[in-house]
Amino acid sequence: MKDRGFSLVEMLVAILILAFSLGALYRAVTGATRNAAIVSDYTHGLLLAQSLLEQHAVSVQAGSVKQGVFNDLRWRVESAPVNGGSENSPETTTLPLVSVVVRVTWDGQLGRERQIVLETVAPMRVDR
Repeated sequence: MKDRGFSLVEMLVAILILAFSLGALYRAVTGATRNAAIVSDYTHGLLLAQSLLEQHAVSVQAGSVKQGVFNDLRWRVESAPVNGGSENSPETTTLPLVSVVVRVTWDGQLGRERQIVLETVAPMRVDR
């Protein structure tokens, strides 16, 4: 009667297939985790940039620069006058416009700096 069982070569092939499968699964999971962290960083940066843009677009003065740090995010808000229309155009009777640029930067994975830039045009605050 012949023994029934696996030979040593069959066991080595099975272990090798298992090792390759687990290695591929590990790479997929670590890649997904890294991508989730990157998306989370971009989401936090975008939310901060949007709130700063909304806050500074309401009452802004031309030529102002504000900056600060929120958690690991560095932000900067710059404003500059928008040159539009000629002196004789009807648009000159409206409020002057200001370009507002918000930059949010942070150190991403692998030491690469990441940045989000949002820009809008808002009416200039007139101090009386």
